[in-house]
Amino acid sequence: MLLAFSSDNHLDVNRLAVTDVLAQQATWLTEHHVDYYFHLGDLFNDFSRTQAYFQQLQLLAPQTTIKFLAGNHELVKHANYQRIQTATNQQYFHHQVLNLPGTNWQVIGLNGWYDYQFSSFAEQADIIKRWKQAYWLDSVADQPVSDFERNQIEVDWLKQALEQASQAQQQVLVATHFAPRAELLPSIPSHLDAKRTRAMEIMRAFYGSPQLGMSLQATVVQQVYYGHLHQATPWGRRQDKYQNVAVGVKRHRYNEWQADTFMEQWITKLKLKKN
Repeated sequence: MLLAFSSDNHLDVNRLAVTDVLAQQATWLTEHHVDYYFHLGDLFNDFSRTQAYFQQLQLLAPQTTIKFLAGNHELVKHANYQRIQTATNQQYFHHQVLNLPGTNWQVIGLNGWYDYQFSSFAEQADIIKRWKQAYWLDSVADQPVSDFERNQIEVDWLKQALEQASQAQQQVLVATHFAPRAELLPSIPSHLDAKRTRAMEIMRAFYGSPQLGMSLQATVVQQVYYGHLHQATPWGRRQDKYQNVAVGVKRHRYNEWQADTFMEQWITKLKLKKN
């Protein structure tokens, strides 16, 4: 059984021909006999477009079971809070558990969120909230709860899922969008001026949650796949457990790719797991 994980394909931001990418990804998944493909968020800045894309990919690659999460970019459009938390689309993998047939393995999926704790401004929440409202993409998201409350919902759900996995003696792979450990965050370049350094320090507040990361230390968790960070830092001997699968963005003046084309970059960042 072969599983594949990817994230942050950003098809709209990367200004890609969607029908071409659909065909190319479907062909690759089919030719490589991938049984399950998981995309961990940030495909489009529109939840409906992301959902429609994976419905079409499922039709083009029927032998592969397609699952997806919502990143913060999906929350920009057609993504009210209730829909994101409770969507019943067959492919939407938020707050879902998939038992892999014929094994004692399962994949747990959750979007995740952030709680400001990766930032040195964590105790100055008012500064972070003002900066978020002025500059951060998902400030427009429909959210009837605070960031802290939203993150706690994610942590509590994960703890319960992991407890159930432990009781059932399951081995667990976790798929989530946001970063789970401070050690995985890219460092702030020392050459930046004070204004830019301050901005990047505040941005760390939105990268993920160490509280979620603490839950992932449970012994049943064998690997964690995440995105959001387009330039993650390998974490020594732990880098095998925490796999960043974000493709990232390539624009005229800003290039995060290590490859020349989108498909080459997608394949380079794709993580395969054989069970």
